[in-house]
Amino acid sequence: MATTLVLLVLGWWLVAPSGVQGESRPSLSLHPSEGVAVGDMVTLRCRVPRPGVRVLVYREAGGTYRWYEDGVEDTAEFSVKVSDRCYAGRYRCRFEILDPFWTSEPSDPVELLVLESRPSLLLRPSEGVAVGGMFTLRCCVPRPGVRVLVYQEAGGIYRWHRNRVEDMAEFSVRMSERGYAGRYRCQFETLDPFWTSEPSDPVELLVLATHYPPPTMSLSPGGRVGMGTNVTIRCQSTYGATFVLHKAGSSVPIRRQDVDRGDTATFVLPGVTPSDAGTYGCSYRLRGFPFTSSCRSAEVTLEVEPGGPSKAPCPLAGASAPCSRPPGAEEEKSGWNLAVVGGCAAALLVVVVIMIIVFLAAAPCCRRRRGESQGWAGVKMSCGTRVPWGPAVPPLVSPTSPIDSCILPRATSDPQGPL
Repeated sequence: MATTLVLLVLGWWLVAPSGVQGESRPSLSLHPSEGVAVGDMVTLRCRVPRPGVRVLVYREAGGTYRWYEDGVEDTAEFSVKVSDRCYAGRYRCRFEILDPFWTSEPSDPVELLVLESRPSLLLRPSEGVAVGGMFTLRCCVPRPGVRVLVYQEAGGIYRWHRNRVEDMAEFSVRMSERGYAGRYRCQFETLDPFWTSEPSDPVELLVLATHYPPPTMSLSPGGRVGMGTNVTIRCQSTYGATFVLHKAGSSVPIRRQDVDRGDTATFVLPGVTPSDAGTYGCSYRLRGFPFTSSCRSAEVTLEVEPGGPSKAPCPLAGASAPCSRPPGAEEEKSGWNLAVVGGCAAALLVVVVIMIIVFLAAAPCCRRRRGESQGWAGVKMSCGTRVPWGPAVPPLVSPTSPIDSCILPRATSDPQGPL
């Protein structure tokens, strides 16, 4: 009985791990699999055999985990922008159980190809180094087993080199003198057959002039602005010949401006969008020393709100500045204008009708004035009233009589007519 129990326990001990190991390997896929260019997006998908685990993706050359995700039920997906050639290489994934802790076997590898024959060169720190400080140049290459060379453009000679580089070569150097400042590139060589690559894009190694004051910087309008607003950044210093605008997160300057006269550079960001939001700073290069830089100014932050441009408040009475009207104000003004035009037209029509009526009423009386010598000699008549016809002289009419009566003056005995 005891022997049977021991055999059962031993069998379970042998079978249980094999059951776990049977599901221990995840699978990794790459999209797109045919290769990408620098700046493109690539997606790595790691599928795991059990839920609630932590997934880790790593590159074989470095052996360190690039990305991870907790609580994965079935598949972990990592979408990455290939910002430089150093992303090229072979990748694997694995998963972990945290309680009790257990790590799976790695997946089969996938290879990320970066489709470019040129190397890429990175500089840290990019804003400049004081004399005595350290800087690092990192040259990433697209293929393993090559020789990497870093050179300074001014002299055209190789400063540093390294053989049998797998994916990148790093050179950490002390800025012992100002002669290190300048523009650098890197390239790689294959020895069998011998072949030399195109050089990388340049990077500028600056020496910091710490004894010069940093520039001052202003933002207008400052703080929070609406989308579409034109934003002006000003950088000022009496020592600057070339002003450089920096944005946090970018390893290279985003703008530069030469100033021949004056001491201020003006950088305009037209019609800003949320992508323009961020923290900005500026520096200047000394006159006659293009690779000697000031320290950076105090930083300013630009916030961009969704929606239209910021609108100025209404000016006070008598001010000449334009005022932004509330929604619907233009439509209301247009309707009011139409009402005024219509009222004026109606009033003009009424005036014309009254004039026509008065003219028609006055016409008979005016015709009768031509016959004054026949029956009304010596009598003055006012046009615009009704005169009775007949041999008798009509009675006198008060001046206050209605307008529809002719006003007749008092008759006299003087045969010559009225006074």
